[in-house]
Amino acid sequence: WIRQVWAYNLDEEIAVIRSIVNDYPYVAMDTEFPGTVLKPVSVSRGDPSYNYMSLKSNVNTLKLIQLGLTFSDERGSLPECERESEEELDTDTGLFLLPKHEPSEENNSGSVSPPNCVNGQDDPVGYDLISSDKSEIRKILDEQGRNSGLEWCSRNYDASGEESEDLLIKCETRHKNVGKKKAKKCYCIWQFNFCEFSPLEDVCAHESIDLLRRAGIDFNKFKRYGISFARFGEVFMSSGVVLNPEVHWITFHCAYDIGYLLRVLTSKKLPELESDFMNVVRVFFPILYDIKYMMKFHALHGSLTNLAISLGVDRLGESHQAGSDSLLTSCV
Repeated sequence: WIRQVWAYNLDEEIAVIRSIVNDYPYVAMDTEFPGTVLKPVSVSRGDPSYNYMSLKSNVNTLKLIQLGLTFSDERGSLPECERESEEELDTDTGLFLLPKHEPSEENNSGSVSPPNCVNGQDDPVGYDLISSDKSEIRKILDEQGRNSGLEWCSRNYDASGEESEDLLIKCETRHKNVGKKKAKKCYCIWQFNFCEFSPLEDVCAHESIDLLRRAGIDFNKFKRYGISFARFGEVFMSSGVVLNPEVHWITFHCAYDIGYLLRVLTSKKLPELESDFMNVVRVFFPILYDIKYMMKFHALHGSLTNLAISLGVDRLGESHQAGSDSLLTSCV
């Protein structure tokens, strides 16, 4: 089960990770980023410095989109976690308050204000009432249709403008006194979604962005609900996952994954020299395995997906999403 992490539940999820990392110290990682757009021109591809120059120039220019982490113990077992969902009702007005957990879709109407990320800053979390004005409700429904923050209502009730008042009244009756629900225990994989990349404003490889969109990445949703780099770096540095000699990092072709994560955690550009970069890597990730590198010693080749197929390992979730890819990395 992939736990989606946004700005409004980051602290909660980091607390869970902090509580399990000692028992599950094998951490498989994957990232999603906007492709590669820069190539060194001062050296040839065969030059030993070519790969790091390419890595450095791209990581220092582009922005991380998503990070996936899968934790396991020495037997490969995954942690089991519980999650609470909460629904609240404003009984004074009869209007439903937006749930605190992951929103279903982006709301562009302006009538409902979810947690937002503007200029890298996370807005405080709060609840906002849906308007009780009939004309305002009709406008919201016309603009958003059924793919909106009101989708949970329209599954069972007609969401036309004429019936919008009844819709809200019926929802009050249906959800009254629901309170907190505790989810069943299930295996946990974490997927951190960042807000600072925009395909309309930032440098990117357009074919990579198209691939991520086909994989289900919603860039508008990431921009609205995602985590700022500064906030993530602040809480993740105290999670017990990095700078920990007891944690074993498991990766696949990890140079860019490590580069982007270091860029976020340090708030600095990558060092000029590859030797300095490797020194920083050893500090943050004292024990690091790269499966792609290890494959050459076992007559294996190809992508992560091809390796999984050859080993008979099934994928869970969407490819080219960091959570699913980190789980597949852990399994192989």
